[in-house]
Amino acid sequence: MIYLVLTAAVCFCQKKPNGTINIDNLQSKIPIQGKTVELLSLKYSWKCIQDMKLYIHPNPFSTMRECYTVNYFYSGRKGIAYFEEFGKVRLQHLDFKKNKRLRIYEVDKNVELSYKILLRDILEVFDCEMPSPQVYCLAPYNDRHRINKHKCFYEISFSTGEKDHTIMHLYFDEKHHLRYMEIQYYNSSAVYKDCE
Repeated sequence: MIYLVLTAAVCFCQKKPNGTINIDNLQSKIPIQGKTVELLSLKYSWKCIQDMKLYIHPNPFSTMRECYTVNYFYSGRKGIAYFEEFGKVRLQHLDFKKNKRLRIYEVDKNVELSYKILLRDILEVFDCEMPSPQVYCLAPYNDRHRINKHKCFYEISFSTGEKDHTIMHLYFDEKHHLRYMEIQYYNSSAVYKDCE
């Protein structure tokens, strides 16, 4: 549970996106953006952290940050989490290895995001360069923080197509399978901007 709180509360620093995966064009059996009541139909054992403060640094060279107060719904067993505000939910992260049958379709690019998709497939569709391998123990899905010298992960960032630099991160495991997706929160009507 501590890992989930830390994952959700981490301060995001922006990277230059490699293209756009428009969040409005994502379709799946689970809600990407929807109503809170839709989570009940998933029949997961949800846990909730209410009124969680979420800080996002849109510019790594500035002290300005965006602050949101949201509810955080998560299922550790299913490796899935949502931010909730005013009766609306937004997918925050999804572990594809724990949801191997789940498919998320990106309509514009005709791409299927699932555990079966490989890094090379995404690189071809979006004409991206191969990302540098990163240390496995720092992967967001590695909640046990095992250090293994022979494993690594790869991260690619995309714009969500929304204004104000909102980012979606895709993480691939050492075998190049899509393992994890994380979507940054954005709500223009609820943001509070301040300086640290």
